[in-house]
Amino acid sequence: MTHRVSDDASLVRLALDALYERDERGRMLHPRNPRLAAPRVHFTRTTTTNTWCFSATLPGDLGERIEPLLAGEPVQADPARWEQAEPACLPAVRTILAEHQEVRREYRGPAFRFPDDLPSFAQPLAPVQVLHEPSTVRAASPLEWVAEASESDQPLVVARDAGGTVVSQCHSARRSPRAAHAGVETAPEARRRALGVAVVARWASEVRRLGLEPFYGTWWENEASRALAARLGLVMFAEDWHVD
Repeated sequence: MTHRVSDDASLVRLALDALYERDERGRMLHPRNPRLAAPRVHFTRTTTTNTWCFSATLPGDLGERIEPLLAGEPVQADPARWEQAEPACLPAVRTILAEHQEVRREYRGPAFRFPDDLPSFAQPLAPVQVLHEPSTVRAASPLEWVAEASESDQPLVVARDAGGTVVSQCHSARRSPRAAHAGVETAPEARRRALGVAVVARWASEVRRLGLEPFYGTWWENEASRALAARLGLVMFAEDWHVD
């Protein structure tokens, strides 16, 4: 049985721990998914607090200059303003980081928790199943990388077309002993069939069955992903910004 976490500060701690392995100082050592890279700075805001962490490889002098900027960022209590109003300190943080190394990647978007009761949906146009043996995926599948999925990607939920080809999937993109973040993908030819909604809902149910807290995140510009979150009734509890 999952111990449900309701306050935003606890949710942020759970979400960050599922994203990164961190040292005793709270600095990010590496992401929990070996296919991904840890950012130099990760900043999260909720309606009540701001939280941040640095990469363990960030030079100390940069961290000493950046931390007061993050600590001085006012709390934005209205989540409706997050998308259009980035944290005021971010331009200065970018400038400091660029002094050491050019900013290569940047991400900013909403973080969602799943409601206590997931909505029920009609059976989609393709069977949905938990895939325990990824090696059975056909090499010709448009999502053929699923055949190389590891134990850390579980639970892995897929939808297949009439010929048995995997055309949609949701897996644990990051996972800790207490929480998991969804990673979802649908082949272009199979979109607009509610498959993404179906595999994410089933994934969240499986995550909870394992006693973990499920999370879903995306970037602000991804309208399709945000529409999926809305259809599932996901609850935005934070905004994440990270830069490398």
